[in-house]
Amino acid sequence: MDSQFNHKITRFPTLFFLTALISLLSTLNLTAQRRLLVLSWNVESGGNDKHTIVKRLADFEGYDIYGLTEVRASNFQIYADAAAAGEGSKNSDDPDFQFVSGTTGGADRMMIIYDNKRFEKIGDAVELDNLNQGGHRAPLFCKFKFRGTDIEFIVMVNHLARGNENLRNTQATGLAEWAEDQTVPVIALGDYNFDYDIDEGVGNTGFENMKAGNHWTWLKPDRLYQTQLSPKFHSVLDFIYTAKMPNTWVGSSRILISHPSVDNDLESDHRPIEGHFYITE
Repeated sequence: MDSQFNHKITRFPTLFFLTALISLLSTLNLTAQRRLLVLSWNVESGGNDKHTIVKRLADFEGYDIYGLTEVRASNFQIYADAAAAGEGSKNSDDPDFQFVSGTTGGADRMMIIYDNKRFEKIGDAVELDNLNQGGHRAPLFCKFKFRGTDIEFIVMVNHLARGNENLRNTQATGLAEWAEDQTVPVIALGDYNFDYDIDEGVGNTGFENMKAGNHWTWLKPDRLYQTQLSPKFHSVLDFIYTAKMPNTWVGSSRILISHPSVDNDLESDHRPIEGHFYITE
């Protein structure tokens, strides 16, 4: 057989395969995924050493947004700077982390720290003053957008009343009603004081009120640990909730049991919670 003819025969299957593969790839709906990593932490304003908390925040890597509760106003900037200093994301060479803060709660304020290079803040931060009484903390939230996209979402931080059960229940009901009116995905971080018993699988009345209307979804960790380090309680006080999540958002969470490992005058008495989201485009 002519060698040139034989060479042509062997090439035809290869060319056919490559053509078919290119055609198949062109018809597939190839998608990209954006990652969003958040951290929720009650840093215990009245029982910590701010320098220890700064080091803890600087040791964390890769977080895009932080929701902190029990923050003294005098520590807002140093905590935001610490979050930026420890950042291991693509913006770590020249980080630009900014924050919004609450005005209620006295020495126990709330703040949201965010990566300004990744997210555009839309409008001003808002506090739900109707869910606050006296020296308690009004829910704090802010809307963001991924820069260069149309993807908008809200980050909220909550610290519901601990000693005032009636107020806590009212706050949880109010949050359920608020969530019903939202039109973009919501990530709600914070200390809810819902006393969710790890062994019994039940929470208090506030926990039940939060579920009214099925607007909120607890982004429940695969394994639960007590989030407050007091030996008196074997319960979860800190939660990450989501609302109005489209099926293009997939989230998970975990309790960081090694940060901190003990409660003393230097550390917070709460463990942080990490929330991990993938957004399909």
